[in-house]
Amino acid sequence: MQAVILAAGESSRFWPINEKHKSLFNILGRPILWYTIFGLLKSGIKDIIVVQNPTRSIEKELKNFFPFLKFVIQEKPLGTGDALLKAEKFLKGPFFVLNAERIDNFLFLPRMKEEFKKKKTMILLGSLTERPWDFGVFKLKGNRVLDIIEKPKKGKEPSRWQTTGLYLFPFDFIFYLKKVPCHPYSLIQAISLYAKEKKVFLLKTLKKIFFLKYPWDLFFYRDFIFDHFFKEKISENVFISKKAKIKGRVIFGKNVRVLDNVIIKGICYLGDNSFLDQNVILEGKNNFEERNFLGRKSKVFYSLFGKNCKINQSFIFYSILGEGCQLEEGVFLGEKKSFKKSIFAVIKERKEKIPFKKFGVVLGNNTLLSNNVFVSNGCFIGSKVTISPFRKVKNNLFDNSFLF
Repeated sequence: MQAVILAAGESSRFWPINEKHKSLFNILGRPILWYTIFGLLKSGIKDIIVVQNPTRSIEKELKNFFPFLKFVIQEKPLGTGDALLKAEKFLKGPFFVLNAERIDNFLFLPRMKEEFKKKKTMILLGSLTERPWDFGVFKLKGNRVLDIIEKPKKGKEPSRWQTTGLYLFPFDFIFYLKKVPCHPYSLIQAISLYAKEKKVFLLKTLKKIFFLKYPWDLFFYRDFIFDHFFKEKISENVFISKKAKIKGRVIFGKNVRVLDNVIIKGICYLGDNSFLDQNVILEGKNNFEERNFLGRKSKVFYSLFGKNCKINQSFIFYSILGEGCQLEEGVFLGEKKSFKKSIFAVIKERKEKIPFKKFGVVLGNNTLLSNNVFVSNGCFIGSKVTISPFRKVKNNLFDNSFLF
């Protein structure tokens, strides 16, 4: 059996860390898409086609991990249906289609294959949602799919079972897809058309399904990856001071340095060539990609760091940093406390509710925060932004901004 991974989207709602496709954000030293492919291989699916955009960034990052992958290009972002058609030349029989970030696929693929063998028709995965008006929702008769309604109006949703971005299609589905005009929702429309003429069945799961839509969703992915892939390891040429205290589980890459009086509580990944100066405190689930430098007396709680970040005596709470960020002394990203009221962020000029009581800040790539800058919870700071000393930031700052 084959699989087609859809990884050609613009990731526009993933700003400010969307210079590359969102599935290329690293956790435990590997891009999120690596875990999606690993799940397919674990489930016995080795013939994999990846649909990417013209930058070919997916191919550049993955070819060293998986040289056997096939790649096709979607020249323009015309939706998932158009993306799937780009892979048609490689398809030979029944095939899975899944979103690039569906890292939990191995939990469902074996059962979907079993159902396909029994019913010999389309099998879709559905999960329960409290917000059916935000998703494609199934109209059902028992477990049989009659239709999919995309983002139904409140009170008119046909069920609470939503699409999950994981499908098992018979080969003839391609012919139905070609009948549907090119449209952002053409894949869903083609499934509805197929369901009107042939039987389509829903495999229901009560497991929590998460999606990589906004930057804060990375915390769901961190938790899943830490739960399923975190294996304690101290690599070669690592120095850990006898005065450092490690109270939890760690993975230290090559040439990591941990100096005097460092305290690590919880679960921590430190990539190759990372450095923790004296009196650094790390608490909770933290992920630092390669070549991170944390200056003396810095404190980091439950955060994600891209590659090549440098912070000096700064304080980071529940935050996400892109690659190459620099924080000078006395910088605060968010606050440690829980908020009784919901935290909101502005994404693409829309106010979105963040699903956490504790959430800090998101920094884009290569951003510089000077001494004693404070950034409020829920702020998104773009890439290549410079903020001068003693500034308090309460609103988003766009890419290439200067705040003096």
